[in-house]
Amino acid sequence: MTRFRPYQEADAPAVAAFFVRGAAQDPGMRAVTAPQWAAFAARQRDARFSNLWDGDQVVGVAYAWPHRVGQEHAYHFCIFVDPTRRRMGLGSRLFETLPQDLPVQCRIQPKWTAGAAFVEAKGLRPTRAWINMTQSNVGSPPSPRA
Repeated sequence: MTRFRPYQEADAPAVAAFFVRGAAQDPGMRAVTAPQWAAFAARQRDARFSNLWDGDQVVGVAYAWPHRVGQEHAYHFCIFVDPTRRRMGLGSRLFETLPQDLPVQCRIQPKWTAGAAFVEAKGLRPTRAWINMTQSNVGSPPSPRA
């Protein structure tokens, strides 16, 4: 049986184990260590975290933090679900734990078709494009065109 619990510092090892398991199955998830997760969570002073537990394992993570662009205020959010438990409504349950006092936003890359379908089903719509840049390409000449 799954249950929610707000993130606590002592949860860092279980959250890190969740991301390690997820990254082994889904290259879109990134593995982290417990100290890395704890440091990330500590830096997010105004963020709200929620973990979905099944027994002693974390099977889902959601977090949201206040975000402002110009005069627009919203919560930017991320939801991660164990790859072996997707399409079971866990992402929707995590979404319900997000703050309700401001609109919510998230970043979706075009290749994340399931994520795009999820946010569309939640009534969210695109507002701006996300440009993905990597430092490894900085200073490199452009590739020749054929």
